[in-house]
This record gives sequence, C-alpha cells and structure tokens, in this order.
Amino acid sequence: MDAFTLGILGTLASSFFWAGAVILFRKSSDYVTAFGVNVGKNLVGLLCFTVTLLVMGIPMFPALPATDFLLLVLSGVVGIGLGDLLFMSSLKMLGAGLNAIVGCIYTPLMIVAGVLIFHETISIQLIIGAVLVVSAIIIASSGDMHNRPRHLFMGIFVATVSMLSTLLGAVLYKDLLARYDLFYLTWVRLIAGNAFLIVYYLFHPRRTNLLQGLQKLHNWAMLGLSGFLGTYLAISAWALGLRNLPASLVAVFSELTVIVIILMAYFFLREPLTPRKMAATALAVGGAFLSVMT
Repeated sequence: MDAFTLGILGTLASSFFWAGAVILFRKSSDYVTAFGVNVGKNLVGLLCFTVTLLVMGIPMFPALPATDFLLLVLSGVVGIGLGDLLFMSSLKMLGAGLNAIVGCIYTPLMIVAGVLIFHETISIQLIIGAVLVVSAIIIASSGDMHNRPRHLFMGIFVATVSMLSTLLGAVLYKDLLARYDLFYLTWVRLIAGNAFLIVYYLFHPRRTNLLQGLQKLHNWAMLGLSGFLGTYLAISAWALGLRNLPASLVAVFSELTVIVIILMAYFFLREPLTPRKMAATALAVGGAFLSVMT
C-alpha cells in the first residue's frame, strides 16, 4: 500500500474514532468536570501508548537533538495540554453538534498557517471557504433563543482558540513525523500535555473542584472507552495521515468528522437536528473542502 493511500485511510479512520470519542466525552462531562475528562482520557491514552512501546520494543529514550525534543514537548503542551482542555470546555458549553461546526474553522486556519509560516500563496478559494465556514458558525449559533446554549459566544471563542492551539501543535511536530517513530512522538506529546495539566491544577485557585467525578469508579467506564478511541486510536490514525499527506489535505478530510458527530449527537445525545443545523453543516464542510481546492 502506497503512502498516499495509507494517509487517506488513517485520516478517515481518525474521523470515525474521534467522532465516537466526542460523543463519549460529552456524556462524561455530565458527571465529570471538563478538566477531569481531559485528565481521564489522557491517562488512558498514555497507558495504551506505554504498553504499545513496550510490546513493540520501541525505545522510550532515543537520542534526540535538543531542538527536536523541545519542539515535541512544546507541541504536546500547546496541542494536547491547552488545546484539549479548551476543547472539552467548549464541548460542554456548546454541545457536540455546534462545537463540531465551529471546529470547521480549523481548515481555513491551517491554510492561513501555510501562508504565514511556509509562505504558500493565498487563493480566492481559501477566502471563499473561510467566509462559508464563518457563515456556518453564524447560522448555527443564531435562531431560537430558547434552544441556544447558555454560554454561546464564550463557547465559540473557546472553541476557536482550541482549534488554534491544535493547529499550532500540529505544525510544531509535523516535520518530526518523518524522522521518528509515530508512537514514540505521541507518547512524549501526551506526557508533555499531562505535565501542563499538572501545572494548571497546582496553580488553579479552585483546584479542589477540578477533579470532581473522577473518584467515582463507574465514571471511568465511559472515560476509559473515550480515551481508547480518542486519545489512542484517533490520534494514532491522525498522526499516520499527517505523516503521509500534506497538512491541508489532512485538515479537509478531518472535517468529515463533523457530519459523523452531527448524526451521532442526534441519535445518542438527542441533540436536535434542525434544518438550520443541517444547512450550517453543509456550509461548513463545503467551505473546508473549498479551502484546499486548487
């Protein structure tokens, strides 16, 4: 199987794994804080990757140049530590469906990063695509005041910053994927992300409330499954796609997750599937695809 096909399969698999995990994250957030969900799924993922390294005989402490190691750690802190923490917060504020629609802004942001960082040429398709995504967010967030999330605008802001953090984390370690083992890189990123959460916990003024719900063992069943799907399988498959495909192509294929999340949120979370939400989804996904058209 050639690298391009492997990258496509990895990215598509990641979309389905992540969609399932998001539904479980949202259900878990009814009983566990956003911080607690992040800690739980990261611990499960870290355990899975540690076992994988041991079973496959992958060195845990290979010789890395200091610059590469620092980039990897920074990628984990920003992309997994900060990005996922903000994602869990916006997920609780917006719900799975609306949060997924707002998340479509990731693709235009990825292309803009290519323009600013790698000096790629901006296109009219990118501009139109970005306008479509922003329009989708406006359409999805407007409408019946009674059905709007309580913290709508804060949720949209947090979700957008979350996407920026995830994007920066991806850009920081993309080049490393060609030189080092995929599982090792993700393992180190998770350790760095967890280290960020520890520091966040230690300095939080109300840290005694951050871990509420984690002490109840029955909450770990859903957290465990969400961590296996989202932190282990989805991140592994996504990194496989990122290693074998251009970052912009990975971003646009990842937007297929939105459709899956919208449908799963309707069936499993009983979130309304209104004509407004369907129109916003079509605009968001269409805008994401248009952003990478040449």
